[in-house]
Amino acid sequence: MELDDYAITDYPGYFGKRRDQRHAEFDQKYGKDNWVIARAVQGRIITDKASLMLYEDGYYHHLRSHADVLAWLINTASDVYDNAETNVNSGLEYEIQENASNHLQDIAVRRALVRLGAWFRGDHLVRVREPESEGYRLQPGQVPFHMPWLIRQPRKEGWWLQGSIEDFWQSNKVVAVKKEALRTLDARF
Repeated sequence: MELDDYAITDYPGYFGKRRDQRHAEFDQKYGKDNWVIARAVQGRIITDKASLMLYEDGYYHHLRSHADVLAWLINTASDVYDNAETNVNSGLEYEIQENASNHLQDIAVRRALVRLGAWFRGDHLVRVREPESEGYRLQPGQVPFHMPWLIRQPRKEGWWLQGSIEDFWQSNKVVAVKKEALRTLDARF
């Protein structure tokens, strides 16, 4: 994907359970394979690799600067998961997604631990998702984003804390459409 071939048309924010519906709307509006969901930083579309690196860096910086949280995590958990215990099979690979909804925070936590030279020594899986989960403090809506000035303003409102990793992820989400498809649409109207 050549990023220069795409233009930002919308900052849609959080989809949640409406993801498939929203994707169908974009297919209808722009044509299948003419658009992607991406992230933008300071108005420029960035690659998935770069956006995931920023997401992961949030965890890395948080765990590095909070020794108590790091110690709790490695001494409590045998691994972490988000939406299903099978998430552990993704290991360190963001591309391995076995469920209908993506799980990134578990992978980001694992990758941050590797970068910190640490690993799990605990005795059970820890979920990092719901408020009642043991690992909620590592849910992306709770963990501060390490470069809050990169969060697009006006920011998107949602279930996440302002200035969190999830705030970055949702506020900087864009619909990027192939410029050629946009020209074709413009010519029709």
